[in-house]
Amino acid sequence: MHARRGGRSPATDTRWVSPVSDLEMARLTESACELSVRFGRHLGAAFLSWEGQEWVVLVGFDFEFQLTAASEGMEEVDLSIGHALLALDQLETSPIATPSETYNIVAASGKSLSGYEGHPFEDLSSLMPSLRMLSLDSPAVDDASRWAILTDLCAKECLSRDSWMEEGLVERISSLTSNPISQFPYESLGRSLFDLDPRSLFTSLYRCLEAMYSYERAESLRHDLESSMPWYQVADKLSDTLGWHPRHDSGLREVLAHASVSPPDLEALGLSLGCPPGSTSETISAAVRKLRNNIVHYGSLVDTVSVDDYKWNDVCSPLAGIVGGLFRAVYTTLPVVR
Repeated sequence: MHARRGGRSPATDTRWVSPVSDLEMARLTESACELSVRFGRHLGAAFLSWEGQEWVVLVGFDFEFQLTAASEGMEEVDLSIGHALLALDQLETSPIATPSETYNIVAASGKSLSGYEGHPFEDLSSLMPSLRMLSLDSPAVDDASRWAILTDLCAKECLSRDSWMEEGLVERISSLTSNPISQFPYESLGRSLFDLDPRSLFTSLYRCLEAMYSYERAESLRHDLESSMPWYQVADKLSDTLGWHPRHDSGLREVLAHASVSPPDLEALGLSLGCPPGSTSETISAAVRKLRNNIVHYGSLVDTVSVDDYKWNDVCSPLAGIVGGLFRAVYTTLPVVR
């Protein structure tokens, strides 16, 4: 009745987006979603491919895009309606508009009203977080390289938000993505960046050190056996077949004593954790291990770690540099084309 009087379309009415061009319809219906990552109801990214090309649709990202070493091969391009609609669907993005604002636009028209041809995309996008699109020179080879790209974009977005991360740390994180590294846990690192608790990023970086605990012994065994198998596969075989695992304390000491560890970064890490100037890698590894244990363990004999106990940029920045140097030394660089 209300609709017939020229008012709003009923809430149960059928609605769709106004007809788009054949090109945009093809992008909407034929594109493949290679990877979609949802950081929240209003924040996410979708990697979409179509006819040999690949794009990243960013939802809720507001940083100013600038070409850097980490973003080489990417370019911000005009938003494709087809790709935007596909990304919003894949990410299940919620409107940022209020319920009343959403109702005013969505319920304004519908199939039951004469002459209805669909809602203009511009009206619907006004209800949503910001939408933008980046093109890749060449498609990413796998999800590891996509996560490397996304980790860099997330780090840059942190600078445009009320984040605890400072520019120096963001640059260190971005440097880890400029030449993606095989086996690097980019997903864990990328997801930790939007956490307002800096202990999450520290823990993520510490896990990168854990991934190399078995390097010295596995590499030595690989050499003795004259095996072509990568050291981390040797470590996996030792774990699966013999149940062997490296000791945490000795593993961390060996990792921080590796020749690839930058002495200035090691010194800065030690100072940030309260070690005396000129401390050995063994002393610093003990401090790192203690901090990690105090974060992840609870009990009457364990000191709790408050966010205010440390200057986390001073802790995480050299740690990120150490992690990057280690991974580049003991893992191979991914053959990423982007």
